[in-house]
Amino acid sequence: MFRVIGPHARRQNRDLLDAMFDLREAVVSAAPPGIYARAFPEAGRDRFDTDGSVYVLAGEERRVEACVRLNPTTAPHMLGEFLAPLCEVPSGPEIWECSRLVIDTVSVPDTLAQFRLRGRLGLGITAWCLDEKIRHLIWLIRHESFPQVAETFPTRPLCDPIRLAEGGGWVPAVSEVGLGALDHFINRLRIPPETVAGLIAAGLDQTGGCIA
Repeated sequence: MFRVIGPHARRQNRDLLDAMFDLREAVVSAAPPGIYARAFPEAGRDRFDTDGSVYVLAGEERRVEACVRLNPTTAPHMLGEFLAPLCEVPSGPEIWECSRLVIDTVSVPDTLAQFRLRGRLGLGITAWCLDEKIRHLIWLIRHESFPQVAETFPTRPLCDPIRLAEGGGWVPAVSEVGLGALDHFINRLRIPPETVAGLIAAGLDQTGGCIA
């Protein structure tokens, strides 16, 4: 369903991590200019991929079809640097950064499969945070997706949205991680395919690229 790779599991999962970095580079390089160009100077592996990073991967068998990175805020992290001129970024041992979420929509063009991948990533993030007693996450949330994210995680913005010249915006935010989010993602993965199709057709599933 999902796989969490932390510092002690890198060696035996080197092939998955290499595939993850390749996927990140391919997705970000193909994306139009926007928040990626401003926040992510390197398309694939960057200087915030450190020995302390934790990765949540999702995909069938040992394929990496979606991934996200978690970094401690007690060490240098991407959003701490990127957001410093804009707002005070909370930090502490129970606050982690969530960043570099990508989904392989080229290899997985089916929208239902993408919906399931997002649910697996969300479940993996939440389960790991609860296991490790991580209480809060900081991340960038797509402005139009903020209400949906806030329904799952109690969330407050850290500052005004970052507006992009090409339209749209991203909200720097901090969210509380709790059992309610775990229940949400478990239930999300149980939604019948026809219901998911209806949500997507109606434009009610706005989580496709909600987290940067």
